[in-house]
Amino acid sequence: MSTAVVETRDAWKAEVVEIKKDLAEADSFWRRYGVDKEFGGFLCSLAHDGELLSPAKFIWYQGRGLWVYSRLYRLHGKNPEHLSVATQAFKFITEKFRDVNHPDGWCVETGRQGSSEMKRGEDRLDVGTTGYGTAFIAEGCIEYFRASGDPAALAIATAGIRAFTALVDDPRHKSDTHIPEPFVGSRCLGHAMILLSLTRQFLEAPSILLAGSEDESFVQKLSDRAVADVTTSFYRDDVDLVREVLQYDYSPVTHGPNSRFVYLGHGIETLWMLMLEAVRREDTKLYDWAATKFMRHVDIARDPIHGGVFRGLDVESHTFLIDADCKVKWAQDEVLVGCAILLRHGLPSGTTDPDAGWASRNYKWIRAYMDDKYRKPLRERGLPYVLVGGDRTVTFQERYVNAGQMAAPSRKENYHHPRSLMLVAELLDGLDA
Repeated sequence: MSTAVVETRDAWKAEVVEIKKDLAEADSFWRRYGVDKEFGGFLCSLAHDGELLSPAKFIWYQGRGLWVYSRLYRLHGKNPEHLSVATQAFKFITEKFRDVNHPDGWCVETGRQGSSEMKRGEDRLDVGTTGYGTAFIAEGCIEYFRASGDPAALAIATAGIRAFTALVDDPRHKSDTHIPEPFVGSRCLGHAMILLSLTRQFLEAPSILLAGSEDESFVQKLSDRAVADVTTSFYRDDVDLVREVLQYDYSPVTHGPNSRFVYLGHGIETLWMLMLEAVRREDTKLYDWAATKFMRHVDIARDPIHGGVFRGLDVESHTFLIDADCKVKWAQDEVLVGCAILLRHGLPSGTTDPDAGWASRNYKWIRAYMDDKYRKPLRERGLPYVLVGGDRTVTFQERYVNAGQMAAPSRKENYHHPRSLMLVAELLDGLDA
């Protein structure tokens, strides 16, 4: 364990037990309600009690669910039922989620049976749907290949990262919709974040790419590019934060709300990914930079009145993005993961905060906040699992609607919550005495 960690090994072991209980609950909810045992894949339009509200299936959730159940099997108990879920998901994706008009592409939205009920097909210039969806299927296939050894999964993963890269590098691509004023050809931090995540998962030991191969060279160059993008292009030294959007040529947006926008949720998520990449590279300088910036972003994002972290900030007016979704749970999950990384690998060199106080203090703070705001309201109503998000005070909603998937009358989140639990358990399990 890092010498900075003052908590006893037994205390953190007890926390891992609680994390694994939460993970078991998430698994139970999804296997009972969200795994489509009849047609395959995942159903995410669910009420709080698990009732199916819409048969719609979206590309993001299929790839993300594949990743979750592949990793659950591989690193959390080798339960054959988890591998079975992952295998049926992979089969559904490859056999029933291809775009009927573009055989090498994917559907964006279908009915329960897949492409035979396609509602939205591939839009090869849309990063928000086709782009990220392709990336999440690639990510799911990376983890499924590690879990199953199926070479078809690796082939899809390598094709997927190439397709995502080609799309975000196409100056005609449609902008991400989460920025204040979307425009064609925008460069977004989210793109670098995806590349950082995918390349690390390809390259982390043991690498799943053949040494010296064209794929390995391509992925390593993308990894270097993603690191440079985050640390140089998207970093604003005048405010010591990472911005969300640049012009296509990587020059700053100089006027309007895009020039002032910091997507704190993405920033926090990207920076913990950069910390893990630094660990993979054994690059202390990069780790220190990423850890320092992660801590700053969490401190800036904190809501001093109602708790938790905001997901967006206007750096000129010093105002947070406050709307019906400003306290999405995924942003809180990213804080938890980053704190666990700091507990495992230490605070940045030369920190003035002794004994890892920042990491343990903020881990406990965000963990308690999430239990109170996203779990407790459901338990009080006799309901399982967790809320997806909400307004500044996380007012309870009977139906949570994502603006990007209006066809779904309500949804549950099948990725960030279980991902954070798995990663935290893996990190804290690795603490030594």
